Amino acid sequence: DIRDDSGLRITNGTGALILSKGGLAGEITGTVQVLPASVQFAGQFTVSINTTGTPVDETLTVGSTNVRLQLPGGPYFRVAGKDVNLTISGQVLKGDFAFERIIPEGATEAVTVIAANNVSFDLKSGTRNVASLRNGSGIFVINSGGIGGEIGGNVSLTLPDGVSLDGDFRLSVNNSNAALSQTISVGGTLVTLNLEAGPYVRLEGTGVRAVIQGQAFTGDFGLDRVLDDTAPVVRVAAQNVRFGFNAGGEELLSFTEGKGALYITSTAGRLDLAGEFKGVVGLNLPDIELVGDVALQFNTSSTALVKTFQLGSIPVDLNIPEGPFVRVAGTDIKLNVLGQVLSGNISFTLASLDGFPTVKVELTQIKVGLGGTPDAPIVDISFDLGVLYLFKGGYFADIKGL
Repeated sequence: DIRDDSGLRITNGTGALILSKGGLAGEITGTVQVLPASVQFAGQFTVSINTTGTPVDETLTVGSTNVRLQLPGGPYFRVAGKDVNLTISGQVLKGDFAFERIIPEGATEAVTVIAANNVSFDLKSGTRNVASLRNGSGIFVINSGGIGGEIGGNVSLTLPDGVSLDGDFRLSVNNSNAALSQTISVGGTLVTLNLEAGPYVRLEGTGVRAVIQGQAFTGDFGLDRVLDDTAPVVRVAAQNVRFGFNAGGEELLSFTEGKGALYITSTAGRLDLAGEFKGVVGLNLPDIELVGDVALQFNTSSTALVKTFQLGSIPVDLNIPEGPFVRVAGTDIKLNVLGQVLSGNISFTLASLDGFPTVKVELTQIKVGLGGTPDAPIVDISFDLGVLYLFKGGYFADIKGL
């Protein structure tokens, strides 16, 4: 039984040690346990010890068995395992892991560092793989708060039809509720970890280009697992989302500073995606202005998605109408056209009118203020529905139901 003050423990160990005038050297194979309990290893690990400054190459007789010790010069205390499973917050990584106790750059207290190689990881929605990491390598740090780290490698994505994400992704892990900022030396190279507070196990990419239903946008994306009732669902969280509707070679509507989440669900083997980002909308047209909170919404399926997802201990309600669509929408929005204010529920989609590209603006439960000021009109008129078509340099309106 071997343990250190970081919570690393080796049990059921077998092996051989040599005690000489120069120090202690040997190897012991056993089962690894670490704290916190949300981190678990499954597989055999070997403890290598050499407190001397010289290599060791000796054969010992243990019972009736000859055991050969071949160790490089020390001093060191290392724990390593090949082809073992690491479970963090219910997510399983498989690979080769090696532990070492070090004092980080500029620190006074030692931490346990885990070097990871040949790592594989799968992120599933239901039983379907959505994202896979292969040939991963990187580091983890175990401190009193938990475990955190980053793994880079080859990432492949299996997404719903008409959806793509292009960019460089890495696996980020932090199972504590505190941020982790640490610089450590690995093989003579300084490696810096800057991880926001968790807990999470997710694939992250910055400056990623996404395409959904033919509409392209950019942003920073993270893929992780949440629960829909008891089934795993892949959440695509995003921030810094940038999007635009173009018609006639000109961007008529821009969506910036977007932040939110999409959810990839699996039904009868089919993957679908739905969700929304909230951000800032701008209209590149003269004499027309939009005021209010809007969202960039997606749904790749022909059915509405009304669900509550469990994100950690926080429930997230999603109510997205039937699709498929990519649209910008909001309720109780004000649209100022030539000084006249239209208010109501509004949605923007890319469309074609008589063969000309346009942005289609659909309005419901409309109120129009005439005269006076936008906040205090002289006359209020109500309509059931209306449609505006935004073109390069102008617009066309069709409002019904006075």
